Amino acid sequence: MNFYETDLGVSSMTAQELDAIALERGGRVGSIGYGFATRGQVGRLAGGWTAGWVGTKGMGNHGTLILIPTDARTRAVAREGKIRAYMRAGLTRAQAERLHRAKVRYKSELAGVLARVLACKGQTIAMLKHPGTYGPGSGRGDWWRAWGAAFGPEGLGLSAPREAELAKMVAACAPLAETA
Repeated sequence: MNFYETDLGVSSMTAQELDAIALERGGRVGSIGYGFATRGQVGRLAGGWTAGWVGTKGMGNHGTLILIPTDARTRAVAREGKIRAYMRAGLTRAQAERLHRAKVRYKSELAGVLARVLACKGQTIAMLKHPGTYGPGSGRGDWWRAWGAAFGPEGLGLSAPREAELAKMVAACAPLAETA
């Protein structure tokens, strides 16, 4: 296994360049692929940023380097970057801000699916009726029998945990949630 002490060039970037990564790419600097691994720490960066490797324990020891805000200014930039990323996935600004505040998992992964569901009133209503959980006794089977047709023959194509998190996202972001 080859280990690299790498920061993908962030240690030589200016605060403006790091801010641009946060705003344009949601803080994702870059990734390394199969057959590589990282170790070590990325130190303090320009403009109040630092960075860290995530997802390095998976198959192939790949990982992604993300920017980490360390002060009020960088937290505001990072927040705006995440909101913009959700908007690029198809959410309105109001929905993206609600998603950012929501206490749910898989936000970045499911933002596009969330946008598609929110764009369809029937799917939004169906997801607002979701039990928000899964497994024996959860009521998910009854929900699917009652509301599954709203998603067509392929359904959502999500694992049960992601489907449950999507239901929580819809409840947090849907204008219909206040009236349902």
